[in-house]
Amino acid sequence: MKKLLKIFAVMFIVSVALLAVAAYVPNGDVADAVTADCTHEYSEVVLAQQPSCTQEGWLEHYTCTLCGKYFVKVGEDMVEVDREDISSPVLVHKWSDWFVKPATCTEEGGEMRYCALCGATEHRGETIGALGHNLTHHEAVASTCEVAGNSEYWSCDRCGLYFSDGQGSQPIEENSWMLPLAEHTEETIHGKAATCTETGLTDGVKCSVCGTVLVAQEEIPATGHTYDAVTTGKNVCTVCDQHEITQAEIVEKLYALENGEALDGTYMLTGIVTNVDDTNATIIVEEKEIYLYSFQSTDAFLVGDSVSVVGTLKHFGNYYEFDAGTVTEVTHPKYTLTFGANVEGYTVTLADGSHVPTSATNGTTYEVKITAPKGYKVASVTVNGTVVGMSESGTCSVTVCGETTVHVEIVSKMSQQEVALTFPDGNSAEISSYTNEWSVTLGENTWNITNANNYNNGWDYIRIGAKSSTSTSTISFTSEKSVSKIVVYTAYIRGSATATLSVVNSQGETILSTEPQTIGNGTESVAFDVSGAKQNCTYVLTFVCTNTNSKNGVIDISKVTYTSVVCEHEWDAWTHKSDATCTESATESR
Repeated sequence: MKKLLKIFAVMFIVSVALLAVAAYVPNGDVADAVTADCTHEYSEVVLAQQPSCTQEGWLEHYTCTLCGKYFVKVGEDMVEVDREDISSPVLVHKWSDWFVKPATCTEEGGEMRYCALCGATEHRGETIGALGHNLTHHEAVASTCEVAGNSEYWSCDRCGLYFSDGQGSQPIEENSWMLPLAEHTEETIHGKAATCTETGLTDGVKCSVCGTVLVAQEEIPATGHTYDAVTTGKNVCTVCDQHEITQAEIVEKLYALENGEALDGTYMLTGIVTNVDDTNATIIVEEKEIYLYSFQSTDAFLVGDSVSVVGTLKHFGNYYEFDAGTVTEVTHPKYTLTFGANVEGYTVTLADGSHVPTSATNGTTYEVKITAPKGYKVASVTVNGTVVGMSESGTCSVTVCGETTVHVEIVSKMSQQEVALTFPDGNSAEISSYTNEWSVTLGENTWNITNANNYNNGWDYIRIGAKSSTSTSTISFTSEKSVSKIVVYTAYIRGSATATLSVVNSQGETILSTEPQTIGNGTESVAFDVSGAKQNCTYVLTFVCTNTNSKNGVIDISKVTYTSVVCEHEWDAWTHKSDATCTESATESR
């Protein structure tokens, strides 16, 4: 700290001197005035040195290579200093107490002390001479293949050092006298070849003297069985001619392959055909799909046939397949033929009226006639899930294809038809109040509406329920067909509302009147099941709305649908009803 203060003091004096010179030198050329005697060329930096017992120390500094002056760097400036400002004096030894050092094999003993700073020593009084080594001789021993030998050497019992001579003048490292083991006498250990099922061993090497194994025998994996069904026509190992691999084992190995891998050898598999497409097909073997890619076959086969295929098996993309396999055998097994329908009372015969067999050879085609119960008709026929066509005479072709199931879908000749009223419609009157009566004609259907607002056809609904009152609105229609159900789709706004349905026949008699149904918050639709309705009836939906609010609207109606019953008549033959009379002509009926 004192030295730094001194440096700052020097820098301050130098700065004052520069200012003084500037005051008296023309143009203020201070640098020229100060360095007039020397242009100063600075040396490389002299790094700081700590003082020791034998050498002085100094701070980091520079010297001028021309004039020899000393400088320190302050920022970017060089400041001249005296040598005393940057140097430290030599330190004084810091001696230990005097002690007696024992003599060793190679060093003298006596009274001495040492400097704790630099390690220097001083002796006084008489010295004790070095003791010399106490050597033990070790004879040379030859190596064998089991035990390493050693060369001749000596060891000192006192200091523990080792020497290559009896005088203790040539020190050596511990264990440097050890010799390598002698070479083994090699003898071959004979191995054995691997078989299909047993592992083998490679030849090994051992020492005939000590028995040490020099080259260990390695296990040779069993070769595994080799199959060539393309040549042999069977899945029997061509090496041992004994082991026969099962179809289940073949399929398991195939399905364990990674994509792009193939089984070694060729194999035969027998399975049931599930799909045929030109030169590609699919068979089922052990409940697994095997794809036949670009197969070759001299015999045609169908779905449901049993085929035997030989070739290379591989995993390719999503397929486990025979790659260009050959079909060697095709058989046409017998399968059951089962008929079923969604209703009872139907009959199935062959086109000639004979019974349909319950089983048949795969690929056999039958022309069958299906008769539905009275009041019903055949809608569709599917064979193993595939729809087949019906002729005008009511017959269809059924081909046995594996276990064959024929399903007959029979429907009633009484069908249902839904009619809907939606908003806005193309011919609605433009209504903006809650007191008008208007009608809508959509196709063949006319709807009469009272006391409902359609906002001049600007809404996709109609709104009923005038403000601050209890009001009644109606929607009615007449249907030539009998109606089985009516549904009104609503959205609640405020107040309270109920809906009822009444049915009036063509004679003006009310034949049905329902109990009121409440339409409240969360009501999305109101449904009326109609029973006992006849043809040519009028259906009236009545809505009673109570609105205590000063704003119009209790409920919105977005759609009204009704379901009518349509009969597909099944006419009997015309029959003679009556003979002609004087006033009436003869008639026929059906």
